[in-house]
Amino acid sequence: MNRIYKILFFTSIIISAITGQIKNMDLVILNSVTKAIKIIYTQGISIVLWSGFLNILINQPFCERLSNFFLPIINLVFPNLDFGSKAKMPIVTNFICNLFGIGAAATPSALLAIKELKKENDYFTIMNLTLLNTTSMSIIPLSLISFRKTIGGIVSFKLLLTYFTITIFSITLVIVINNLQKKKIFV
Repeated sequence: MNRIYKILFFTSIIISAITGQIKNMDLVILNSVTKAIKIIYTQGISIVLWSGFLNILINQPFCERLSNFFLPIINLVFPNLDFGSKAKMPIVTNFICNLFGIGAAATPSALLAIKELKKENDYFTIMNLTLLNTTSMSIIPLSLISFRKTIGGIVSFKLLLTYFTITIFSITLVIVINNLQKKKIFV
């Protein structure tokens, strides 16, 4: 990977010298560093904010009601999950975080769920949880909106509609794979 970065760096210097833009190279580098720090800062603050919010919310009765609301979907997506499993609440928390597009804040709950699922030897549910976390499962992509606002991009309805369509497709795909796996058609 370091070779690739070196090649890109020296190629950009050579091309900027050939095109007469070498004077602007320092401005581009400084602006890029400034933008990168701004993005890291904004995303880091967002992760800290949502993680703290989730830690407070998990211990509230509201979260229990919210988990009961999403329980039919959770049971459909994770058919092997036992009713009394200790992994159920972290999975619900992870599912809700992903639906609201705060996937980075959902990672701790996914890791906690995987730890509990390993104790229960439920690797099928671990696979489903991993599938849903790697797909762009989100109804309201808060991380994407935050990132685009940080870099000065616009958040259009088309973008949100595309993201929502991808979410529906990914959840449907996981459910179909679950059903095929249950019937032993897809291994």
